[in-house]
Amino acid sequence: MKKKVLLQPLMVYIFVYTNAYDCLFDIFIFLTICFPTSQAKMTLF
Repeated sequence: MKKKVLLQPLMVYIFVYTNAYDCLFDIFIFLTICFPTSQAKMTLF
């Protein structure tokens, strides 16, 4: 029973973490497409 209680928040944390990572990745792609490649490289790196 204790294992299940500990596993639940962990699953939620992983789910939220991966969703946030996907969101950041989408923003990164959006920036690289919208801006010229050289300008995107200067602002992001």
